[in-house]
Amino acid sequence: MSLRAESLRYPLPFFELETIKTNKTMKLTEQKLREIIQEEIKSLNEKASRMEGPYQAEGIIGEVMLAFKKQIEGIKYDGDQKSTSKLINKEWAKFSSTAHKIILAEVKKSVKSMDDVLFVSAMLKGMGWVPDTINGLNRPESDTLSISSGQLIINVGFKDNVDASKYAKKLGGSIEQPRSFQSVDIYGTLDKTIGDNNIQIIDSEMLRIDNI
Repeated sequence: MSLRAESLRYPLPFFELETIKTNKTMKLTEQKLREIIQEEIKSLNEKASRMEGPYQAEGIIGEVMLAFKKQIEGIKYDGDQKSTSKLINKEWAKFSSTAHKIILAEVKKSVKSMDDVLFVSAMLKGMGWVPDTINGLNRPESDTLSISSGQLIINVGFKDNVDASKYAKKLGGSIEQPRSFQSVDIYGTLDKTIGDNNIQIIDSEMLRIDNI
């Protein structure tokens, strides 16, 4: 059966309904099957997907990427790496305020109290989203585009009376002096004078854009 939207206007095939009636171990109803088909159609319509393993960001940056993937899932690779990358970067720029909200919400989940936090800043712009040229994922004949976010950085600085190291594991980062280059303040104001009483979170993401 074709998993296209128009197929849902017609009754399910007889063999599927018969399976429901005869197999006592299956609790699926016709409605449940329709829901499964609709999910499959939605999946087929999604052009953007997150790559697995070392290509996928984790923790706070992973949450940002999960939300961004949903925003660009309708973008199709048109065979031109430059034009598709331009579209992704345009959406990324519009997504920045949402990304900041996600980051702040995740930081709040991880720390005991925001009274301990001096600032939260993020460097999400970097070089922008660019086609992969390092891992050999893009080939001239390929009908997909693998595109990298480059290095993304979040700084969570803590007040003098708070030991930042106790939050390193919860935040998924390490103790480092904050980087201010291209950094945008999300909470408070980045202060380099705090030295290493700062948790720095660094990660990157690779997305795959399909042309179908």
